[in-house]
Amino acid sequence: ARVQHQGFGGEGEPEPGTTDWLRAAAAGDGVAALAVLDGAPAGAGGCSVAVDGLSELAGLAVAAPFRRRGVGAALTAWLTER
Repeated sequence: ARVQHQGFGGEGEPEPGTTDWLRAAAAGDGVAALAVLDGAPAGAGGCSVAVDGLSELAGLAVAAPFRRRGVGAALTAWLTER
């Protein structure tokens, strides 16, 4: 949640709603993912539960030090294959 919060320009800690959404996505049929590079959180995102074969890819963000390195593309590919 922190990677997403800061990836969208937020400062400090994310709001509880962000963390709640990620937990709900991971607990149901949705998916939440965290990309780690060099031992540090590099990117995060999630997909909602599929309805009629469709789901929403949401909140995909990449931490500033890891941008332009393919993290967002890799996360998108991984999440949409699930």
